[in-house]
Amino acid sequence: MMYKKWKFRLSRIGFYFPFTSYFLLFALVSLLGYSWLNSRAQIKDSSFSAILELLVSAALWFSLIIVCLGFVSTFFNWILFKIKLKNGKVHFKMETQTSDDRTDRRKIKIELRPSLKPFLGFIRLRMIYDKTHFSKKYSLLVPSDKKLFDRNLNGIFLWDLFEIREYSIETSLIYFEDLFQFFSFVVPISTSERIYTPPDKINSKEVHANPRKTEETSVRIDELKRVEGELLHYKDFESNDDVRRIVWKIYAKNKELVVRVPEVLDPYASHIYLFCSFYNSFSFPETEVINVPFLNFYKRAAWTVFDSLSKKGFEVRFIPDQSAGQLNSNDNKELVRYTITLSNWQREMSLKEQVNRRTASVVLISSLSDPNELKELVEEMGSEVTFLLVKLSECMHENKIREWVKWIFVQENETDKGLLKAAWNLSPLRLKILQNEKELEKIIKEQDRSIVFQSNLS
Repeated sequence: MMYKKWKFRLSRIGFYFPFTSYFLLFALVSLLGYSWLNSRAQIKDSSFSAILELLVSAALWFSLIIVCLGFVSTFFNWILFKIKLKNGKVHFKMETQTSDDRTDRRKIKIELRPSLKPFLGFIRLRMIYDKTHFSKKYSLLVPSDKKLFDRNLNGIFLWDLFEIREYSIETSLIYFEDLFQFFSFVVPISTSERIYTPPDKINSKEVHANPRKTEETSVRIDELKRVEGELLHYKDFESNDDVRRIVWKIYAKNKELVVRVPEVLDPYASHIYLFCSFYNSFSFPETEVINVPFLNFYKRAAWTVFDSLSKKGFEVRFIPDQSAGQLNSNDNKELVRYTITLSNWQREMSLKEQVNRRTASVVLISSLSDPNELKELVEEMGSEVTFLLVKLSECMHENKIREWVKWIFVQENETDKGLLKAAWNLSPLRLKILQNEKELEKIIKEQDRSIVFQSNLS
């Protein structure tokens, strides 16, 4: 943790350094080239030395003029922008655009006016978020019909965000850069924007479930569900009642014939209650593999199951095991998606404590669940409830051919995903999690209606 903080502090100091690595490299190469050419021009008795010396001087002055023009243009616009910002004449707006694209890319719409773009230069942005994290330096994608000398900068940038969670942006850094990107002057703008990367759906087999909770008698089901009578709910005995349901203890005490309200088979149901458990039964500290790719995969699976069940014609009630933040939306599906996004592994509420035996229709569990608790629930609830096991190790399965083709033709650098896969393969927890998955899968397969979540990632 201390290493990350110091790394962030050093990086943040570097954000304000006005000379880029391109300028330092250009200066070094120019100095070495000038020294070498100047030494060649000093050769005696050479008719070419005077011409060479003249050409070297012309190239030197031309380079200095170009560099100075870039510096002056960038520095002037930077100073002018800071003055307007101090006087409150700068409008900066950031807006998240909803999209069904892949989860690790988020569209951010930016409005900046006046932009005061350097002559033939660039304006770029960098986001500082969650106190000790920062994004890459991004260029905006502007509309093709944008005017050449438009002072308003409107566009979007695609922010690569691998984790499915909420991000808090504290500062936006506005960079003014020249044509050759030799100079980079930065202006910080305080923001209080919160964005979140919602989970997308996984290509998987269809999920089936039957509702057990009746709140509206408007939807008839094919399979009758059992509704238990209250143990203390009695009525007076009538001639058409079954004598076997007489409560003889009450008769012996009060000499009154009463019967208990029997269980009935209700042909109507209206709601499917989906219980999603993020409970981690393991005692070892959570690693980056568990907190990033495993958590991402489980959130995507939870959203896939909810979306699949929502298309069955019943209203699906998503029951999380932890409280979520507030979202200004009247769309129930978007609220569920936001709840899943903010969920994390927890050790406070176990699977047995979360699941309501009377209303649960579907129970979603992960590879980190406790097999003993699952076995107890399965034996208690029988075949009335569908248990779905999400095997977290599946997210580490990769298509070897696709990975090789990508490596050969795309030639992208080693990413965090690749590092996390390597860490998983070398982790001593790998065998324990795989063994726990086998135990959970064995319990799941003993029930006809309980299944293992099948994804098509590879």
